[in-house]
Amino acid sequence: MDRIKVLRVLPSLEMGGVEKTLISLLPELKKKGLDIKVCTLYRKDILAEELEKLGIKVVNIGMRSRMDVDFKYTRGVVSLANFIRKGKFDIVHTHLYRANTPGRIAAILARAPVIIANEHNVDSWKNAAQRRMDRVLARFTDKIIAVSKRVKEFYVEEVGLPEEKIEVIYNGVDLNRFEKKVDKEKKREELAIPENSLLIGTVGRLQPQKDHKTFLKAASLILKKFPRAHFIVVGGGSLRKELESFAKAIGIEKNVHFLGERKDIEKILPLMDIFVLSSTREGFPITLLEAMACGIPVVATSVGGCPELVKEGETGFLVAPRNPGFLGERVVHLLKNQALREKIRRKAKKRAELFTIEKMAERTLAIYSRLANK
Repeated sequence: MDRIKVLRVLPSLEMGGVEKTLISLLPELKKKGLDIKVCTLYRKDILAEELEKLGIKVVNIGMRSRMDVDFKYTRGVVSLANFIRKGKFDIVHTHLYRANTPGRIAAILARAPVIIANEHNVDSWKNAAQRRMDRVLARFTDKIIAVSKRVKEFYVEEVGLPEEKIEVIYNGVDLNRFEKKVDKEKKREELAIPENSLLIGTVGRLQPQKDHKTFLKAASLILKKFPRAHFIVVGGGSLRKELESFAKAIGIEKNVHFLGERKDIEKILPLMDIFVLSSTREGFPITLLEAMACGIPVVATSVGGCPELVKEGETGFLVAPRNPGFLGERVVHLLKNQALREKIRRKAKKRAELFTIEKMAERTLAIYSRLANK
């Protein structure tokens, strides 16, 4: 059989968990003999260049960034359909809401042999019309991939998608990225973090679902017990100024470092004594997995697929969302108990080994081969 031609369709290639996972996954799939291209609908963004350096071609349709069916939006869908038809792709695989809808419509118009959609989160924000559209498009979709069991449950029980069409493939991490030694002293100096401070960090886009204010409120409580603690927030987004102002308003700005978007996360994570995820909703967070791959004890909210990754009291702790008091208590408990941190550190790293990029690639290839042959 000829090489399977795959088109992955995304809204853009910004510094998000989905996009960063594809940076590791797609070259792995290419090694396994797939012919892969990526199409962004609205803009290429920061990671497109990195993906092209790895040998994956990226094209941009230039669709207008909105979901109302106006002329520009329709023209974008038709342009994508023409691109799919001319490219003679065997599989069109879409990601995220802003690409899953127009991407699948275009694939249907182009009569793509196989259509796959990826669901990355518990999208409880979707309204009745959006859920109805998901159900309609599911009829024309050969397989829907969910990144966790909880995401699958949401789409079956609350959206009404057929269970037999949904398969779970957990996100994976490239463990080799986190095996390299880091000069921690030099890195702390670069980031202006005091050498003898305890360091608690979080990584994620500065957007509402990540609930960084709960992280900052917890930081304020932690500082009362550990004044030498410092906190780093890695990620870009529209809420940065608001969060910086909030940190100043609660009097912790001197101990909080906003680092913006970073491409050297594998050098920053090892600096942390504890990793915190304060999200109100998640699918299967890659940042949490990366922290565990570095052997960092984690405290995460028990949302989405987090309980499928974190074993309570063994590889970290789970807390209810929007509860800075409990979140702070768990971090303080870990800071007080170095022996517990070391025990969790070893188990967290071992747990992360179950979710590798290689395993993710193998499961993806199995689905591609099965559907393409069928």
